[in-house]
Amino acid sequence: MVQGYAETVFGYDRGMSYGGRLLPAEGCQTAMRHAGANASMTTMQTSRRPGSLASRNIRITDLVHYRLPVAGMLSILHRVSGAAMFLLLPFALRWFGDSLASEAGFARVARCAGSWWGKLILLGAFWALMHHACAGVRFLLLDLHRGVDRASARKSAVAVFAVSLTITGLFGLWLFGLAGRAG
Repeated sequence: MVQGYAETVFGYDRGMSYGGRLLPAEGCQTAMRHAGANASMTTMQTSRRPGSLASRNIRITDLVHYRLPVAGMLSILHRVSGAAMFLLLPFALRWFGDSLASEAGFARVARCAGSWWGKLILLGAFWALMHHACAGVRFLLLDLHRGVDRASARKSAVAVFAVSLTITGLFGLWLFGLAGRAG
C-alpha cells in the first residue's frame, strides 16, 4: 500500500526500498546487480565505490554545482529575510526605545541612522521586509491553489524579485539622497 502510494506520488515504477530509501526502477536494477541475482533487499551490503548507491549523498562542495529554479531561490531567500528580520528586531527595538527616551537619545539614533553603515543596515532591513512580504503574498496565493503550475509559479517568483528589488532600489535612492526628497 505504502509502496504503491510512493510509486504514484514520486513517479517510481517498480520502486524498491534500499537502506530506507525508495529507488526508481533503474536504481533497483543497479542495487540488484550489486547484491547478486538471488540476494534479498534486506541482506544487501552497501558499496563504497564512487557511483554506487551508497555514495549518492551530496557533500557541501557539491552544492555549487546545483542550480535551483527561481522559485527555489525565492523560497530560500524568504527564509533568509525572515531570519534577518528576526535577528534585527532587538536592534530596532533598542533604536526605537532610545529615540523615545529623550531628545539626546533621539539625536543619537538619528546620527546612527544617518551614517553610511546605518543607512546600509536600514536598506538591508527594508529589503528583508519587502522581500518577505511579497513572497508571503505569493505563498498565500499558492496555498489557495492559484498559479501552481510550473509556468505561473516561475512568473510569480520572477515578479516577487522584480517588485521587491524595485521598491528596495527606490527606497535606497531616497535613503542615500540620490532621488528628490519631498518636503
